[in-house]
Amino acid sequence: MELNERQDFFSRVYELETAAETQDLYDEWATTYESDVTDHGYETPARCASALASCMDNLSAPVLDFGCGTGLSGQALVAAGFTAIDGADINGAMLELARSKQVYRELIQTSIDNPIPPEIGVYGAVSAIGSIGIGAAQAPVLEQLLVAMGPSMLLAFSLNDHTLEQPVYVDTLSRFVSAGSHEVAFEDYGPHLTELNLKSRVWVVRRLD
Repeated sequence: MELNERQDFFSRVYELETAAETQDLYDEWATTYESDVTDHGYETPARCASALASCMDNLSAPVLDFGCGTGLSGQALVAAGFTAIDGADINGAMLELARSKQVYRELIQTSIDNPIPPEIGVYGAVSAIGSIGIGAAQAPVLEQLLVAMGPSMLLAFSLNDHTLEQPVYVDTLSRFVSAGSHEVAFEDYGPHLTELNLKSRVWVVRRLD
């Protein structure tokens, strides 16, 4: 694949409007996605994993890597000290690449209509690293994750600059925090794709009730 074709994915991904379009693009992007983002200085996985680790007492508690893609996020979780990680994604091609990382206990292929595994309650934490936002799972999925969390469960997630321009994502989180069911345990704004001068905000949210 030519360089300009690979760079084109970064512009196309922020123009996606439906989950089906997102699935099709990531099917096409799967083989070069990992090298493309790492070549552009992808800092968010390490930042999210470190933030989640700082908020957890037990790093051996099971973690669901939601929207795990090719497994970069799983590798970041391992590097942060987590030892029991399952991955979930709607994209089968990316899951096969994630399997080769050998960092997951189990990999779960979900669907566009039901992106969240029904057994989410067994986990101590969920990470959604780069998997929420424009060109990925949209605001209703963030709401579903917040609803599905069990008592004391943690959710680590990130929103990049493009997504932060759409208030619905932060507003979704704010509704749950204002209602008293969740609290923000960690929040930080920092580097995302350094070569593209993009940043992201990372949160760790705890379910209270």
